[in-house]
Amino acid sequence: MRLSYFLIFTTYIFVAYAVLRRHLSLPWALSGRRRRGPAPADGVLSDLCFAELPFALASTLFVLLAGRQTDRSFGGGRYLRGGRVPVADHGIALLAAWVLDALLGRRFRTAAIRAVVALVPILGWHAYVVHVERSPDYVRPAYAYQRADYLFYNVNYARNLSLRDPFKPERGRASVLEIAQRSLVNLAHMPRSLGEALTATARSWERIRTSRSSDESFPGGSSCICRS
Repeated sequence: MRLSYFLIFTTYIFVAYAVLRRHLSLPWALSGRRRRGPAPADGVLSDLCFAELPFALASTLFVLLAGRQTDRSFGGGRYLRGGRVPVADHGIALLAAWVLDALLGRRFRTAAIRAVVALVPILGWHAYVVHVERSPDYVRPAYAYQRADYLFYNVNYARNLSLRDPFKPERGRASVLEIAQRSLVNLAHMPRSLGEALTATARSWERIRTSRSSDESFPGGSSCICRS
């Protein structure tokens, strides 16, 4: 399984580069590919054999093949310059850009058809989730907390997000008002999150700033550890 996911991830990197290269010059495509990955979250998804990687590969490969049929009319590369986002989000964003390209070109009938096609893998995945949740192995867990709402990799997103704090399940479930408030707070943080997706996390920038300040405090430009 881990070997197969390594091959899937490697293939995904080259397919994503091919999509970028179709719409961007070589320097931009290489820059986008370098910024795109692998992101830290991608390694986690690959090592745990999550479904996000196959979905990202399938959707990106679909966009590549669809782009060949429509020549340069598909402008996904114009909207996705390869930010460091999780691979599943990258696949969904590609499908959204595919629909957006038709809308911007005022091809509304094409946009509607593309929207239906883009929904097929998403709805298909959710249908599979419902099927799994109704299976005998799922409804009869091996241990009491196997399907607990705070185990985000064993339950769907709706159950996990229904908690006030998934890492502190003892706080109970969030009300509709609390969920709305949480959504607004997250929306306010969206600009910073988008910036982090395109560059690095705020924590990484802080480490860079701290390291640079530390280096500037020494005449030689670097710190040292003196041992007696």
